[in-house]
Amino acid sequence: MKKIICIVLLTLLPCLPVHAFNLMNPTGNDWLTWDRSTQIGYTAGFLDGANGTALGIFGDSYRFITGEKAGEGTVLILAYALNGVSIAQIIDGLNQLYANPENRGIPTSYAVHVVYKQLRDAPDQDIEQILLWLRSGASFETRSKYLSVRNSAGITIKRITFP
Repeated sequence: MKKIICIVLLTLLPCLPVHAFNLMNPTGNDWLTWDRSTQIGYTAGFLDGANGTALGIFGDSYRFITGEKAGEGTVLILAYALNGVSIAQIIDGLNQLYANPENRGIPTSYAVHVVYKQLRDAPDQDIEQILLWLRSGASFETRSKYLSVRNSAGITIKRITFP
């Protein structure tokens, strides 16, 4: 009898619903499946982590990643601080951003920075350039801190900081 129960359970196991989102790098597709409390938890944790790292409350070990000289990393890490915005503003902004199906593949960690720039009144054309870049599958690891906007001749006409 135990064998039969085990066989039935093992047979039904693949049929059970599984909440399958990428815990390490969620995207808009994941964000839209989360309930409000999960969105609040993610956003609160993200803001606390970004601001805590930028302010140095986690210790100096986080500062060396951007520069070899003492203090050099501090200035660069401050660019990741997200101050002066509320959790609700970020959540509402992410919901608006991900309402566009073209943006749903953008990792949420990058999308938070886009929303932050929008809340800080970045020019719409800068936001659109960042979104085009992110939709192409770009990531922080594949470029410098600046997104270069080029004209048809390939000449850089503007640099947009991101994040």
